[in-house]
Amino acid sequence: MQLALKYELYQQTGSFQKARDLKKLLSQIIDLTGNKELVEILKNESVTLDLLEQYFISARYLPVQYSKDAAQRADLTVRRILNVLGII
Repeated sequence: MQLALKYELYQQTGSFQKARDLKKLLSQIIDLTGNKELVEILKNESVTLDLLEQYFISARYLPVQYSKDAAQRADLTVRRILNVLGII
């Protein structure tokens, strides 16, 4: 999802930050587009977005397992965001 958000920022502005913070990237897209659905997702899924950042780091460096429910919620959140952006 991080790459998708950076892609959207690039499409909107011609550049993107090298930040990895999903909420910051999503906030930048919201600032550019004013998309109310993304505002709602950011507000309601803040904890899930934090967990996604942890997933990215943990998956790369640590042998960590997550619950099925957490994984499904994260998957749903990512799919919602990508759908709103028109990527899927």
